[in-house]
Amino acid sequence: MKFICNIILIPVILFLGNKNLYSQTSSQGIYLSADDFINNRISFQYIEGKKYKLQLNDFFNQPSIKISIGDSIYHVQKDSMFGYRDKENNVYRFVENNNYKILNPTEIILLYSKTALGGYKNQQPTITYYFSANASSAILPLTKWNLKNAFPTASAFHELLDMMFTNDHDLISYDNFYNMYKVNRLFQFSEQLLTTIKNK
Repeated sequence: MKFICNIILIPVILFLGNKNLYSQTSSQGIYLSADDFINNRISFQYIEGKKYKLQLNDFFNQPSIKISIGDSIYHVQKDSMFGYRDKENNVYRFVENNNYKILNPTEIILLYSKTALGGYKNQQPTITYYFSANASSAILPLTKWNLKNAFPTASAFHELLDMMFTNDHDLISYDNFYNMYKVNRLFQFSEQLLTTIKNK
């Protein structure tokens, strides 16, 4: 029992450590690459005492964003950058001029949401969920099938997905006890379990 508890505690400790580092260095700006995102290196960020504005130019689906810092204006192509962080500390990733909100920037498997406004006056917005195996991987619809294909050799992870989730809608579930999304908790647990078995 003690052995299993240790396996579970390792990813939790790592996650909490990363979360604290992330929140301490947060600032509005852009990530030029996936590596910058992973290491939380923000470019064109807010400078204290200077007027700052980040314009996404989403209305006409323009290929670049506009950043104003004091009297300086910069234009950055969306396809040459990873994404951006807004003033509320929400993080987004650009893919083909579309921005996807990253729900869990400190976790291994990144989960995204994309909101589409309803076409009618009283129609509710529709939220679609996606994932990527890491910051450099393609964004795919969040389904058990796609998760298994993204990690083809992770057989323990496959089994846990089938055991814990009855349908694809449940994949976005959050675990309040471990303070992380369940998909990532299962993935980390399966990786630790595999490592332990190999070292026996």
